[in-house]
Amino acid sequence: MTFVHEDDREIALEMLESVLRSCSGAVINVFLTDDGSQSRVGDYVVDWCKRAGVRAICLRNSRNRGFRGAVERTIRLMKAIANEPSAYDIILRIDTDALVIRDGLGEWLRVSCTDGHGLYGVTQRMRLKDRIAFLLDLLPIGPKRQIRNGLIRHYFGSLRFSPVWWWRIGTLGFRRGFSFTFVQGSCYLLGGDVPRELMSLGYLDDFSEKRYGLVTSEEDVIVTVMCHAAGLPFYDLERLDPTWREVNRIGEGVLDCPLDRVPYVVHPLKSTAEHGVLRARIKHRMPFFSIDDEPHDASNIKAEISEPPN
Repeated sequence: MTFVHEDDREIALEMLESVLRSCSGAVINVFLTDDGSQSRVGDYVVDWCKRAGVRAICLRNSRNRGFRGAVERTIRLMKAIANEPSAYDIILRIDTDALVIRDGLGEWLRVSCTDGHGLYGVTQRMRLKDRIAFLLDLLPIGPKRQIRNGLIRHYFGSLRFSPVWWWRIGTLGFRRGFSFTFVQGSCYLLGGDVPRELMSLGYLDDFSEKRYGLVTSEEDVIVTVMCHAAGLPFYDLERLDPTWREVNRIGEGVLDCPLDRVPYVVHPLKSTAEHGVLRARIKHRMPFFSIDDEPHDASNIKAEISEPPN
């Protein structure tokens, strides 16, 4: 699962190519959202996937919902996966500005992430201000963020006089062990049965874009709370493999580590000139990118795709 935005098309293709390369031999389906882009970037990515021999499903929003639409995008993707005719073994949720840099991710997932009902991720504690916002959202009356031109903004707007859409999930999540620790959203994994379980409990149908409060963009927090509320087990990726603790520290000398201590995934690598230099350094250092006989080659595939019509 991933979100593709207009300005991130090229890094999205690089991320997908790196996943396919590191999971060579696995049967992979790609689920993505296109947030109402004018160029229909989602169609472009679907065409890329077809050329790579991969099935892709794009959920296109009628309009751009901005940064704070992440929760809705994630729920739409999970519902689409839950409605698939057969369950998956593992579901990877990954940002477009992440990059797989080591071979063997697919095999590691097959051996290490075997619980089809589990949530796997690198943990993070919520900041104090985010904990306060979370608790305020569980009250029947409380503040909500400002909305302008159809987009939810950062600043407070007015009071809400009805519960937020996820109050039942949040309350039950607390009762079942949620304690302000969540999986980092840049890269986490769901057991293949998780979307169907959340769907069967009605959690994925609870969403309402009109019943919001302060927690609006934190899809990783909401997914973690949903899994706690459902009574699903949680697995800390750092305990399974210590290299995962470096996944979100790309600027802290990760690439200076010995190769066997470099994580499978690094983040963030934005579509900026500075991060372009860092990408080049990664590709120069990591043997993973010197492999030239893999079946999925982004440069060859992209060369055969024309721009979609506006």
